[in-house]
Amino acid sequence: MISMSQTYSIRQLRKSGESISEIARKACIPRNTAYAKLAAPDLSYAAYITQT
Repeated sequence: MISMSQTYSIRQLRKSGESISEIARKACIPRNTAYAKLAAPDLSYAAYITQT
């Protein structure tokens, strides 16, 4: 299972322009997991604050 902090890191890496393959290598996760985490809704507190 991937922690919220790791999910946040994956999102930050993608925003900075990293490829999915590079993100998967850096996070030591399969590419499918990286795709899934990026496709899932952002449940972090920061996302909640910016939406309200």
